Amino acid sequence: MIYCMDTSFWITAWNDLYRPSKFPSIWDDIEKMIERNEIISPMEVKEELKPKDKTMLKWLNDRSQLFLELSEPEQRLLSELLGKFRNLNVVGGTTQPADPYVIAIARIRNATVVTDERPSGGQDLKSNPFAAKKIPDVCTALNLKWLGVSGFVNQMPGQK
Repeated sequence: MIYCMDTSFWITAWNDLYRPSKFPSIWDDIEKMIERNEIISPMEVKEELKPKDKTMLKWLNDRSQLFLELSEPEQRLLSELLGKFRNLNVVGGTTQPADPYVIAIARIRNATVVTDERPSGGQDLKSNPFAAKKIPDVCTALNLKWLGVSGFVNQMPGQK
């Protein structure tokens, strides 16, 4: 199985839920999954992470094969996503430029999206799925699998 990680996954897992100093086996298993190309992220995630934790960014840069440029089919899908889900990369007035890239890569590569975002809930997305602002909402509208941070860790080989 392939997992496509959003920026929020890296920040939440590294800084909050599964700090490497407290959960080294999780990070060892994540590293093995990266080596097997089972964990990927678009290059835009790396860009969003640059102003964040420098230790985390160094760890990720040492495993840079996980960061991907979009293929032509992914670029076409990205354009479609941005046309259909105009609110996707704006949450609470803040631009989240990597979000549509995560979804495009996951959709084309048949990967499961992993994010710390929660569905927006309050909007009636069944009547207007294109109002989706958050990754889980768009994944649901597209029938694309997604997991939260803990859900992913619970599915990891070696962590069950």
